[in-house]
Amino acid sequence: MFCLFPHTVAPEASCRLLSLIAPAVQYLQVLEPDEPGTCAGEFLTPFAVVPEADEIQRVRQLLLEYRRIGELHEDPALMQVVVRDMVAQDFSESRFGIQARLRGKSETVPEDALIPRREAALFLELARDLDRRELEMGRSLAQAEKLEREFKEILGVTDSEELSEVVETEAPPLSPDWGHFAHQLSRRMACWWRLFSGHQPAVDPVYLAIIREVMEELVDLVRTVRDREGVDWNPVELELVRLPALDALTHEQMNELHQGLERAGILSAFHHALPALLAGPEDAACRDQARRAARALEDQVRAGLGTPGGSHPPAARVMLTWLPGVTWRDIWQRLDRPGHAALCPSTPETGSGLTLLHLESV
Repeated sequence: MFCLFPHTVAPEASCRLLSLIAPAVQYLQVLEPDEPGTCAGEFLTPFAVVPEADEIQRVRQLLLEYRRIGELHEDPALMQVVVRDMVAQDFSESRFGIQARLRGKSETVPEDALIPRREAALFLELARDLDRRELEMGRSLAQAEKLEREFKEILGVTDSEELSEVVETEAPPLSPDWGHFAHQLSRRMACWWRLFSGHQPAVDPVYLAIIREVMEELVDLVRTVRDREGVDWNPVELELVRLPALDALTHEQMNELHQGLERAGILSAFHHALPALLAGPEDAACRDQARRAARALEDQVRAGLGTPGGSHPPAARVMLTWLPGVTWRDIWQRLDRPGHAALCPSTPETGSGLTLLHLESV
């Protein structure tokens, strides 16, 4: 099982790359899944973590109330207190709770396990809204950059290096800032695991991250604990594959690329070699097999783009990081003691390790 972590939405370029790496990538669905026309709706599969209709409605009410209060109060610290109070009291003092009492319905305080899950669901939905707005802004800025380049070509100034430098100095090119994906990263992880813990599959997932900071956050957390314990601990990190940018392709061209890779047996060979590497990242034979499959995938993708022989430079690479001797429950406990205590009170078991794949620019 491959899961997008800890985000619930991703740029289309990342979705396309991830669709080549893993046979099926899932993302946590809190309320509604992404529409089929979106990149996540096309390349990713939703994994519902709030399946109860009543609970979905409750989270939706919390979101509405939060946004209503947010229009009046912009202080983030105040809003955090308000959210915790809203969730803990089950919305009894909100307009929804008042309406329920007027109808003769009783508003009960939720069980202890529901409170941290509702907090997590609310936070992840707010983070998803932020990410989607930022992605839309990024698409608008990319379109503005395209228009700027076309305008320079019309003026005939694209070949003038000196003039280009002056223009860039006075008006730097517009480009989307992806830094927001790392905003509140620890809390994103904690909330992700709060919801995932109630619907975890029999086999631990392989985590897929769209930014390197996710890996760095996990490694730093585990290393701090091991250093405090006086234990020598080193993660395993290796490059899995390098791929060119795919965002310029139309949806039809992307589908054709997928189909071509499947007909050639390239995708199946890579997907066959990947599980062995994930199970034994330190095994030299598994590394060699995965590297050969990755090379074939890289060459075939470049050929599918019409740029064989390496003329198309790689835009991103997929890195594999293995954190030996820890489980996701162990890391979750370090990140989120209150949530872990309420939702997973048993002592975390010792595991062979946690595996993470992440994207990063080349």
